[in-house]
Amino acid sequence: MQLALRKDFPITPARLRDMAATRASKDAEHTPWKPGEAHELETGCDTAPVVPIDLQRVAARRITDIQHDVIHHEFSQGLTLKNLPNEREVQKWVANELNSRKRRAYSVERESHVADENEPDIRLRTKAADASLPIEVKVAESWTLRDLEDALVKQLGARYLRDQDANHGVLLLVHQKHRSVGWHDDQGKVLTFPEVVANLEQMAERISGQSPTAPQPVIAVIDVSKVKALTKPKDKKKKSVKKPRGRLLKKPKTTKRK
Repeated sequence: MQLALRKDFPITPARLRDMAATRASKDAEHTPWKPGEAHELETGCDTAPVVPIDLQRVAARRITDIQHDVIHHEFSQGLTLKNLPNEREVQKWVANELNSRKRRAYSVERESHVADENEPDIRLRTKAADASLPIEVKVAESWTLRDLEDALVKQLGARYLRDQDANHGVLLLVHQKHRSVGWHDDQGKVLTFPEVVANLEQMAERISGQSPTAPQPVIAVIDVSKVKALTKPKDKKKKSVKKPRGRLLKKPKTTKRK
């Protein structure tokens, strides 16, 4: 669409607009369903992803469900997630939650530890095909804004999404505790967590908009920073019985008769 505005470009604006509309139409369509998929959706309320973009959409929905449940579920795990001691434990918790919600959509693989840590934290793999989706998990308050941007561009985009046939991924930000100092951008402005998320979402859109074969990352969030710890009820102090003041009267001595 930008090229269509240039007067000196050799392709006509009408042709460029037609190409843009065709590309948008293809991007908006889901993968054709297999026979029986409509029945499975009706009975199980779930679809089996086949290609990476479908798996990315499923993962985004699952993470949205996790975010809702850690706050509003009867057996909420928000406080458990909030109190996990480090990023490694957070990654394991997220992997366990995704695994418990996999149904027939995917399987969950944890990272395999190699010398240069060249594997994503979590990888989902479709059961209906061989498509996979890397998920990079970051505890937001443990990193600077530049670190989070590098995780999106260099770690997720340049390392895990280089393959044109597997260029979809998720950067998951887990916000455990409030960061009083905020996050500083290049201009020195202090950003809140929602502003950090918005900044990374804009970067992800710019990256994915470069071309259909460019990395296609999305930003997902699990925020438990406002979950409050349970406070124990105070023990009621027992009422003390006040002793009467003053001297007690002694009983008169009784003399025994001989």
